[in-house]
Amino acid sequence: MTKQARILAFTDNEGRALYLELDGVAITMRDIAQDILRNFNAYPQEIPLFADHKWGQAYGWVKTLAYQDDGIYATIELNEDGVRLLENNNYKYLSPGLQRDVKLPTGETLPGWSLVEVSLTNMPYQFSFATFTMSAIALAQPDWRANNDPFEFPIEAEHPWDADATESAWRNWVSDKDPEEWGESEWRRYRQRYLAYDAANPNRFASYKLPVVALIDGKPHIFRRALIAAKAALAGARGGVDLPQSVQDQLARKIQTALEEISMTRDELTQTLNELLAPLAQRIEQIENALREQEQQRREDELTQTVAQLSREIQSWRYNNDAEAIPPRIANSYALMLARMPEPARTELLLTLKHNPPLTMPITALSNANPAQHSSPLSPLQEKYAAMLGVDHETFIRYNTQEA
Repeated sequence: MTKQARILAFTDNEGRALYLELDGVAITMRDIAQDILRNFNAYPQEIPLFADHKWGQAYGWVKTLAYQDDGIYATIELNEDGVRLLENNNYKYLSPGLQRDVKLPTGETLPGWSLVEVSLTNMPYQFSFATFTMSAIALAQPDWRANNDPFEFPIEAEHPWDADATESAWRNWVSDKDPEEWGESEWRRYRQRYLAYDAANPNRFASYKLPVVALIDGKPHIFRRALIAAKAALAGARGGVDLPQSVQDQLARKIQTALEEISMTRDELTQTLNELLAPLAQRIEQIENALREQEQQRREDELTQTVAQLSREIQSWRYNNDAEAIPPRIANSYALMLARMPEPARTELLLTLKHNPPLTMPITALSNANPAQHSSPLSPLQEKYAAMLGVDHETFIRYNTQEA
């Protein structure tokens, strides 16, 4: 029987980095892992599987080692005695046996840490100069699954993506508690950021892979560029991602579907925007037309008021010892002309008109003008002139007779 199991963890259950202290110097498990992998093939014999770190009978042999995100995994070939121990539930955990600077029979030294045995155990163990403070490591296989949660969030198509830079804000969004105090609900909320998770060990940061969600203005969004990066990782970029092939295939399909939904052509995007903005553009045009009409009406009202004001002023002027004034129709004509002029020119022409009136008539004749219909002694042309002057027929005839 062959089993694959993690024999060395890089973090504890809360995601904190594990390390050893040697001569007052802290050495991380990741650094130790590099030594183990480098020295594995150079070690002169197969690595045995013991029980309780007791050298003697082997219950199996370590065949290969593999570096993964959360630790070193070993492929262990169990013999009949080893299978029987597991079937009888005698042991549940594994513990690595390490030795520093191993002396080889040739006299050479393997620098750093080497794996010399792996043991079945039920409790943490102290050996050589190193004390492991991590929890015991189960032989059970991780249960990696594809996560649908990220696809429930709105898509952010343009923002740049930085998984490391957004992690802290995401943890703060999950909870104000320290991660050591997180329970099931907090880890469930944390999971929404990742495309894959280990359902067998959900309470560890190492149990989540391929982050694609981050916060924008405090709200979760799935990032298009994160999906592209995840797609590349599933295709093997940057060493790929260690997930079961079935999970990788499922995620690849989901990512492709999501990217196709947001990959609109420029023409499609323009058409969609035009359709969305058409009602707004129509409403803006209506408002602009209404404002133009209001402005035009305001100007017309202002012109009418100015004309009336100027006409009253022109008609108030008196000449020849206050006996004569400019006729109303003449005043109105000049008022209309003046109202359309800019202010400085208007004032100058108004003064000129006041001191040089084109025509004045007796005030009594102006006040006695009678518009009533009757048989007129005037010719049509004379009636037109009389109407322009604002005088009655009698006054027009009298003054024309006097002039004659």
